[in-house]
Amino acid sequence: TIPEAKSVRGDLGIVGAPGFRIGVGQPDLLVEKPLSYFPKSTPNLQQAFRIREREWQGTMTVELLEKSVQADVFHLYSLNNRTAFASVILNFFVTGAPVSEWQLSVPEEFGNVMIDGQDVRTWRREGETIFVSLHQPVIGSHTLLVTYEEEMDGDPIQPGRVAPIDVAGERGVIHVVSPVQVETQATPSENLLQLDALALPAEFRLLTSAPPLEPFQYTARPFTLDLTA
Repeated sequence: TIPEAKSVRGDLGIVGAPGFRIGVGQPDLLVEKPLSYFPKSTPNLQQAFRIREREWQGTMTVELLEKSVQADVFHLYSLNNRTAFASVILNFFVTGAPVSEWQLSVPEEFGNVMIDGQDVRTWRREGETIFVSLHQPVIGSHTLLVTYEEEMDGDPIQPGRVAPIDVAGERGVIHVVSPVQVETQATPSENLLQLDALALPAEFRLLTSAPPLEPFQYTARPFTLDLTA
């Protein structure tokens, strides 16, 4: 319940925390106004009113928003000396409730796994799942970087196995390059689309100067990609 004001006229703004929606309950002697007309720019302003009478009062409703996360992922594999050096950029977009921890699926056989990104406090592994704790909850865009190594001993490797957990949707690109001459053979599943390297966005092409070998695109999981070099 909003307490009574001491002045006859004025403006009233209701600020909501990220992840919550503030609705109008039962206003009395309050006139709703567009947020753009509020006299002061206020972050997270959700409701605005004009006060016209001294004895005004009102109630607000508070609704917890449902979390929704979309992920765009770029998997870059550089093949060199029988080792695949992988860098995985995960771009998240969070709406509704904020996120304070990410969960990633990362196979245990990968070597030298490192996690970096905005506001990363610490991370830990439990089996094939890595939990990434953040200094503060995030909403909107957020980026993580996962790097690791994978030995190539003659058996096929399967690029693209690092995956975000508990997201509403995921799409991504798998790009294989090599600074040395190497022959590769790729066997993709039907839901992987092979791309021309020039079709990659410029920000991805600028991440490496090594010659491209096999770029692929996916719009959902599951998929498989066996790569022999």
